Amino acid sequence: MNKIFTICLIGILFGGMISVSASNLKIKNTNLLGNIIYVDDDGGVDFTKIQDAIDNAKNGDTVFVYSGTYYENIIFYGDKSINLIGENKESTIINGEANNQEGVIQIYNDNVNISKFTITNGRYGIWLQKELQDITIEDCIIIQNSWGIVSWVNISNLKILNCEIINNNEKGIHIGNFKYKKDSVNVIKNCYFRSNKHKGLYVGNDLIKNSRDILNISNCVFEFNEQGIVLESTSNIFVYDCFINTSEWCGFTLFSSENVELKNCEIFNNGVNGVHLGHSSKNNKIIDNTIIGSKDNGIYLDSSSGNIIQYNNLIDNVQNAKDNSINNWKLNYYSDFDEENEGAYDNDKDGIIDSSYKIPNGFNKDKYPLAEKDSKPDLNKCYQFQKIKSIIHPFLVKIFNQFPFLQHILNL
Repeated sequence: MNKIFTICLIGILFGGMISVSASNLKIKNTNLLGNIIYVDDDGGVDFTKIQDAIDNAKNGDTVFVYSGTYYENIIFYGDKSINLIGENKESTIINGEANNQEGVIQIYNDNVNISKFTITNGRYGIWLQKELQDITIEDCIIIQNSWGIVSWVNISNLKILNCEIINNNEKGIHIGNFKYKKDSVNVIKNCYFRSNKHKGLYVGNDLIKNSRDILNISNCVFEFNEQGIVLESTSNIFVYDCFINTSEWCGFTLFSSENVELKNCEIFNNGVNGVHLGHSSKNNKIIDNTIIGSKDNGIYLDSSSGNIIQYNNLIDNVQNAKDNSINNWKLNYYSDFDEENEGAYDNDKDGIIDSSYKIPNGFNKDKYPLAEKDSKPDLNKCYQFQKIKSIIHPFLVKIFNQFPFLQHILNL
């Protein structure tokens, strides 16, 4: 890319007034909080190595790296807030093969922004080394590392945006713990996870209760991973508008977790279960998802009670649902219970099958199975619901007053 044009573009993006000398490509910075430092492996600018630029950067500086392959292991350290920006994510490559038992990029300080790089050939693509906050990783390709992005310790206000996490040998992203911080929202958004062994995304060991949401995962695609998303011992995580398909094992797995919501996702053609809740997961919501073609169960709940499963389309899974615990199944569509020859009658034409759907492997029933997929009839207008409610309501009021937690479990 023309370097003078790129320098002008960077100045515009950062709102600065710059002047360019064509002879040495230097920038006079008149309106930025920090300086812009340039790196090119071909020479002719400030540095030829990224680490040298970071070592010489001051708080608030931006390090801009021209396209090329940089055989380095980068370390961010000290108290400096630094922006590290590549010219093009496909052609600006940091290759960690010189020390591939460590991270290609290792971060020891807060307030680091990394964007537009391919990061490859390390034990860890990006390694968040200590308790950190305010880290943004954006528009990067994390490919062919042992682990893509890793944090073992508390982190807050982490944002991973528009990244491709591909073909890493262990996990695409592993987040060991999130730390609650007021007004902090951790986000993984618009990312593509493909062909990562073991797990596309793993989050674990967060047992923070009664706080705001800890992590939002949205608009991501997971395909051809051994497992799509695995959340273990977590709480307050929201997963929505994702595609999770063709996992070798399960699409979405939740173990020992609570207050997690999976909503409006398409989960299809996974090797075992589309959605699996186990190990005493409770108070979670599985809502508005379409789950198709799982080789075992569409949704499977094992030793996990007090969860809500509602408005899901369960279509052509080997077994659409399985549950050995006590949960609230309501208003789901089952492809094996939508025809009269399957016993599914909607005589009053309210969009709800007149008889319950028995959930295999236990005593749960969906009392209001949907007659058609993607439909949301008004339950309050359902004749069957009103009849049952009028009979049992006086007794429920007394029970709920004495045992309030039952109202949440039954969701009535």
